[in-house]
Parts: sequence; C-alpha cells; structure tokens
Amino acid sequence: GQITSYDVVENVIDFSDILNEKKMPSTPLLNKIGILNEPVYSTTYQWYDEAFPILNTAVKTPSVANTANGVLEVDSTVGIMVNSIVKVDNVLDRVSAIDTSQEKLTVVRLSTTVANHNKNAIVTIVSNSAIEGADYEDGHYNPLIERENYTQIFKDYVKITGTQDAVRRKVRGAILAQEIDNKMKRLRVMLERAAWLGIRSKPNINDAPRLMGGIDWFITNNSTGIIATSNLSGQTPNFEADFKAFLGQIYDVRGSVNEAWMNPVTMEYFLALGEDALVVDQ
Repeated sequence: GQITSYDVVENVIDFSDILNEKKMPSTPLLNKIGILNEPVYSTTYQWYDEAFPILNTAVKTPSVANTANGVLEVDSTVGIMVNSIVKVDNVLDRVSAIDTSQEKLTVVRLSTTVANHNKNAIVTIVSNSAIEGADYEDGHYNPLIERENYTQIFKDYVKITGTQDAVRRKVRGAILAQEIDNKMKRLRVMLERAAWLGIRSKPNINDAPRLMGGIDWFITNNSTGIIATSNLSGQTPNFEADFKAFLGQIYDVRGSVNEAWMNPVTMEYFLALGEDALVVDQ
C-alpha cells in the first residue's frame, strides 16, 4: 500500500531553526554570528583567506656600515625587485641586484646616515622605482591561504513513553516539547564552548569523534603571539601599553581592527582607558 511519512521511523527531524532561535546570555558568540541553516556536505570544511602583501623582511646577518653601497643578507627577498627602495633602521637604500638563491640584496646607499644593521632588524619595502623605458620584471605571486576545519557531531536525545505523552500534567505544555527545548538550549551552550575552545582533530578511522577547532585553537596555531611590553621588565602589567603594542603588531602586517572581543576581566581595564587612549591611528 501507500507509504506515508508516518510509516518511516528513520526520517530526519531538522532542529536547526530551533537551535538558531535559542539566543541566551551564555552564548554571546553564537548570538552575534548566528548559525547558518544550510547543510554541510563534507566532514572537512575549507575556505581561503587573502594573504597580506609582503612589505617587510628582516636582516639575517649583521652588516657593516658603508657610505656608498653594500650587501644585505635578509630572511627573504620575496616582494623585493631591482630598484626597490628599502629602509633599515634610519637608512634608505636602493636595491641594485638580487641574489635569490642566497637571499642577498646589493644596495646603493641613498641616505647620508651611516649605521650598522643588527640581526633581525626590520627591512621595510618603502617603494619601487624604475627608469623610463625599462623592461618589465617578474614580480611575486601572493597565493591565498588555505584554511580548513572539521565537522563535529553534537548528540543528545529525549525519550518518553506514549503513555506519559498522553497523561495530563498539572502545568501547561507538552513534556516532549519542553524537554526538546531544554536539550536545544544545552546543545547551543556546548556548541558555543566548542566554537571558543575546541581543539581541531580528525582521526584516520572511526575510533574517535572528529573535533571542530575553535577560535582559541586558530589563534594559537596561526599567530606569532603577543608579548606584553610591561612584563618584559617585571613591572605591573600596563594594559594601555600592552594593547597599543598589540595594535602595532596588527598594523605592521597591514591588518585592521573593526571589533575587539575580550573577556570580562580585560574589559574592566579597557573601559578604564580614557577616550584619547582608545583612538590609535595607523
């Protein structure tokens, strides 16, 4: 005979809309970013981030001051072309030749300042230049950065007998609907915590669950870390100095800050700053 949805017990019940509606004070991240009500077709989710253009490198081997020209050995010559203008310390140089195999720059001194360059001194690519009628020179391709995360299965259940579902209660509302609502709230809290604190893991076989990497995991594994300036000398932490140092590191790689997310303890320090301290121009 005819098969109806009442006969198929394995039909999927989609609770994504319900889960998205459970906005609570304990889930501020999900409240802000929302949950996309679209299916996921793979256990691995991939996306691509734009890479910042390379505008800096560093001195690899200390160099001796020279009034005319010299050689700079750097960590990388990517982004530097012949006739590029570079700045090391307070000295401006023009690159006259590049040895990509040994990461060396032959430079012509433009500044009257003479200074030795220590190891790890920042080499800033100021600009490039060319003479009229010069042939083109191959630049450097800046590939996108491939990212990925893994799907994680969140599971909970409600089990109720038909008799209990039919029995009238002293309070209004069906017990099944109430229990589903409570479970959804619990699942949303766990999803929130996983989005913050989850450690990315993908076993090769089905002997352990996949885990979704959270914000903390991506920050830890994709950043150089922030050094608190006030802690270097053993002083009491200076939030204003540390926060500005943090912004400086972001600006150095040509990033920008639209929002700052912080925990309540950090927020207290932030709110204590004056308006003049909160405005930092690049």
